[in-house]
Amino acid sequence: MLKKFFFIFVTVWLITRAFPVWAQYFDYHREESPSVSWNNIPMFDARMLAAGGISLMASEAFSAAINPAIIPETKEILAGASFQVATHQAFQYWGLNQGVYYANDPQSQNNNRLSGFTLAFPFKGFSFSGGWVTVNLLELPTLDFSDGGWSLKATFPGVENAIFAAAACKWGKSVSVGIKLDYIFANRKVDIRETWPSFDPTTYTHRESHRMTCIIPSLGARIRISPRWTIGTVLIYPLRGKAHRTLDHIFESPSTHLEISNLKSTDNFYRPARIYLGAAFTPFVHADTDAPGKNKLTLAAEILYTAWSGYRYVFYSETLPRHMRNTLTAALGLEYGILSDQGDYFLRLGCRLDPHPVIEPKTTLRELTGGIGFRLGRVSADIGALYCFGSPGGIKQEHFVLNSTLQFHW
Repeated sequence: MLKKFFFIFVTVWLITRAFPVWAQYFDYHREESPSVSWNNIPMFDARMLAAGGISLMASEAFSAAINPAIIPETKEILAGASFQVATHQAFQYWGLNQGVYYANDPQSQNNNRLSGFTLAFPFKGFSFSGGWVTVNLLELPTLDFSDGGWSLKATFPGVENAIFAAAACKWGKSVSVGIKLDYIFANRKVDIRETWPSFDPTTYTHRESHRMTCIIPSLGARIRISPRWTIGTVLIYPLRGKAHRTLDHIFESPSTHLEISNLKSTDNFYRPARIYLGAAFTPFVHADTDAPGKNKLTLAAEILYTAWSGYRYVFYSETLPRHMRNTLTAALGLEYGILSDQGDYFLRLGCRLDPHPVIEPKTTLRELTGGIGFRLGRVSADIGALYCFGSPGGIKQEHFVLNSTLQFHW
């Protein structure tokens, strides 16, 4: 009888995952969503992060990570590395949403990690760049609830990385064009353990493993309209990828051990197409603007259009309803540089308005950014921070990201 009950329970659980759950409407997170934003906040580069996440404001080392056309024109080899610290919140969990029933506030999670390493170099009139960056954190906060001996513990680790290679060349005096190829590889895991001690004791364990891969080509351009104005744009069109999934269900009691393990599936993995359009303006331009003793101000703005309406999420050959909307993210940023013989010093500020594709609850994240940097000879160091807040479903959530980037010329 117990075996029959367990079989029915697991079957119903798998079927109901294919339908939207009312409890999901408390949060914009879904099973496949990033920890912070669906719209790819560039957390891997301190300069870009501090200046509103605008691609034209990327540091030289990470310039090609979004727009391949802005690889620096240099005769030297350039290397960069970055480290990221993040604190993020969520109220929605992997098919459980236990926060709605057992907690009054979203749960938090800390994540510290290396977030990128890049190289850039010139060769026969072309500029090349390549490396690795952390595109998104996929981790949701750990759950740890107990009540009268019953306990529920769950972890949701995950990260999305990209290895990229890019090349750029000049087309005339004012236009640069570039191409880039990203290989996305992401991992998510779920480990849920529920215990009922009153049943001497009885434990249910649910585990999932998801490995996603995808190829993403990009085409970018940068146009110097005048000494003061620069425009940049990039089109990103992901190819269809694959998601390799594994499920395990284990039921244990003093008298029974039931296990359904290694349930595998290979599903199509979809990513939305994106297009960036940005502009940078340097109002006080002179022939010796970058000379020691001069100050330099750069203002920038960018919009990001993401075609979420055609997005699909496939789980064990079932397309789960997502009902996404297309989004238009807007960002503003500035950088003020003090240039001197002893070194160059920079202050950066920015903001982003980040509407999310999830229709219910309708959510717009507001993001404030800032940071500092210095350049001394062949070494540059930057620190950038992002504070992100929103109230999906009337529940306030906050996220904080700090990134440090170091780059060398030789």
